[in-house]
Amino acid sequence: MADVEERPRARSRAWWSVATLGLVGLTLWLLWQAGTATWDAAVLALRGEVVSARVIDAQLHTKLGMADDLVVVPAGSDVAATVSTHREDLGVGAVVDVVVDPDDPTRADLASDGWPWLATVMPLFLAFVCGVSALLTLSAALGLPPPDETDGTDEPGEDDAAPDQDAESS
Repeated sequence: MADVEERPRARSRAWWSVATLGLVGLTLWLLWQAGTATWDAAVLALRGEVVSARVIDAQLHTKLGMADDLVVVPAGSDVAATVSTHREDLGVGAVVDVVVDPDDPTRADLASDGWPWLATVMPLFLAFVCGVSALLTLSAALGLPPPDETDGTDEPGEDDAAPDQDAESS
């Protein structure tokens, strides 16, 4: 009978362990995403030059919250750069100010968009949530008794012996 009860515990411990590993992996991936987005934005802010550019193509997304992709050509250059923005007033032929990396002219961002808060802060918030969830699932995995451990109900003599020894020593 005890063997039947041990199997669900082992499965539950394995499930909680896999969930913990998945959440730790997701947390690390989100931290990597936030770090690379912050690094890219900081490098572009430090090295970038503000120039005017003309929009030559626009891929407008209709889903809520998705950024539109604009292909721009900076003035004095023939290299196109793709820019993502949430501004909906820009179409083909519009002239905008962009920050262009002089070392890599294909890297650009709209000057009016400012710091990419959504790309840098949202992964950090989600990484915090996933990290706390990973700690909770780890505590659930460690809090379950191992399948080979007994609950102490099989040998009641050990529990009875302890109070007698305390009474004799008094």
